[in-house]
Amino acid sequence: MPNTDINTAQLTAADLTDIKTSLSAVDAKMPFYQTLTMAQRKKLRKVGPERLSFVENALAAAQNHPDIFPATFDTAGFAVNVGTFQNMTEVNSLTAALHSKTDDTRIELGVISMDKASDVYNYVKAAAKKTPGLKPLADQLGVLYAKAAATRRANAKAKAATTTPPAK
Repeated sequence: MPNTDINTAQLTAADLTDIKTSLSAVDAKMPFYQTLTMAQRKKLRKVGPERLSFVENALAAAQNHPDIFPATFDTAGFAVNVGTFQNMTEVNSLTAALHSKTDDTRIELGVISMDKASDVYNYVKAAAKKTPGLKPLADQLGVLYAKAAATRRANAKAKAATTTPPAK
């Protein structure tokens, strides 16, 4: 896939509308979504790559030996669950890759935008020394930049406080 110059990249309102429509269509295909809390996630016995063969072989055993199961055991339902799990695993891989690409691109665009905004601020500050009426704009940009920096520092400090293990 060609790596287009990010400085010329555009995502129009029409593009965004099309993307939202497509994502809504994907969302509608999976009305069985579940929402788990962190506590619930920790308690569940999960199927990862190392346990998938166990599940698949158990399904084959259930399908190949139906006479050993009670009538209440739903082998067809079990097969549907396994197939849906496999398909959801593929969807998860695709959406994780999409998320990674969109997030990396969003971050890079933010860096470029911040660099250009800093250039604008520096030009406005320099021009405010000679051009009447620009001083309030330069001051406003300076306040907004300082406020954002202070918020970023406070957020980083709060995050560090919640992730730092307690002293022994």
